[in-house]
Amino acid sequence: MSSESSADELRKFLAEHIAGYEELELLVWFASEPQPTQAHTVEQAAGALSIPIPTVLAALESLVVCGLLARSIGAYTYVYAPRNEASRASVALLLQEYARNRVRVIGLMTESSLNRLRNSALHTFVGRLRAHGPHDEEE
Repeated sequence: MSSESSADELRKFLAEHIAGYEELELLVWFASEPQPTQAHTVEQAAGALSIPIPTVLAALESLVVCGLLARSIGAYTYVYAPRNEASRASVALLLQEYARNRVRVIGLMTESSLNRLRNSALHTFVGRLRAHGPHDEEE
């Protein structure tokens, strides 16, 4: 990456918007289209990326929820439609880095996933301690 701030920005974007590799591949596919505003069906996306339809549908809906894709009302067609310019700029950075160093992007995603897992485990552990209190070892 060209700078540490770009790496931090991309790391933050991936952590906040991309939960899995399927979402990453779908976002890259939609945003890389020659006409990114062209709508695609679930079946088209699944066929293009060789990902099972149920997995694609779940990933597409996740990308809609986080504001990177839009779904046509009443139809399962999707289009690249970032919610704001900051998201559009982050996707552009993602595309640039993905084309240059795909392994680095996947490494950042893995790092983000591990951090989410650690935080979840920590919250679970702390929650149990609060609910049950420390054990009295003298009993």
